Parts: sequence; structure tokens; C-alpha cells
Amino acid sequence: MKFLKYALLTATCCIFTAPAFAKQPSLNQWGTTESKDAITDESSVSAGIATPEGLYLMFICAQNTFGAIITSYTPSAKLKLLTMEETLPVAWRIDKTPAVTESWVTSRRSEDLTSFNAENFAFSILKGGDKLVFRVQDITSTVPLKGAAEQISIPLKACNIKP
Repeated sequence: MKFLKYALLTATCCIFTAPAFAKQPSLNQWGTTESKDAITDESSVSAGIATPEGLYLMFICAQNTFGAIITSYTPSAKLKLLTMEETLPVAWRIDKTPAVTESWVTSRRSEDLTSFNAENFAFSILKGGDKLVFRVQDITSTVPLKGAAEQISIPLKACNIKP
């Protein structure tokens, strides 16, 4: 079941096209995209940010399922994330709050990691702060939180999740 949810979130994130929001995610800049499948008309909404270390963090609502995905956009980050393990630890913290370590599901065929319990992560960002630090494998990324709450609220609302 977890693999099916993972496959749906990952496929939705990567296959849908036709972004509807003007503020696209980019390097150290939070943004949101909305896509609609040309065959099924199902929509997907995601909010995310790209890091200088080659990672892309996004929160997504697809098929009324909310989750978070970490994927890579550089060859060196891809190599570090490839694994045959079913899960990998992901640690994160906002400013000087205590770090949280979670177990995220891997695809075991690509460099994507997925959290199906991403609400706490999202809610922590909504509370505010200056920066988010997260680590997976030996990649540590620090991103600004300016604009994050506004952007992450969009996929939360699309999945009818209230903080």
C-alpha cells in the first residue's frame, strides 16, 4: 500500500504538466505549481523549493493524498540518494528548534524519498521561522522560510487539511 501511494505521489509530481501558479519553485525560492492530467482531469498541487546542494523539497496534494517528496536535480545528488533500502532517515529542524528525524520511503529504483506523514513537517513550517535545515544521506541543505507558509498552505488546502 505504501508503495502504491508513493507511486501515485511521485507520478503525479513528475508527469502532470501545465503549471497554473505564477510563482514557480526555484533555487532558494518557495513556489507552487498546479497541474491537471490531460486524460483524467485530476489535479495535483505542489509547493516546493530547490536547494543549492541539488535537492528539491516539495509538499504535494495528489488524489486527495498529502505528502512530502525529496528528489534530486543534479547527478551528484542523485548518486547519493540512490539506495536499495526501503526507507532512509530524514532529519530536519527549523531555526534552533530540536531536530526531528523521520523515516521516509524510497522508491528503490530512483532517487526519490516520500513521507506520507508530512502534516507535522508542514505545520512546523507554517508556524514560522527564518530557515529550514534538512539532511538525507550525507546531504545537508539549508533553505529560507520566507514565503514558505503561504506556498505550503496551498496543497494543504487542496487536500482539506487544516493546521
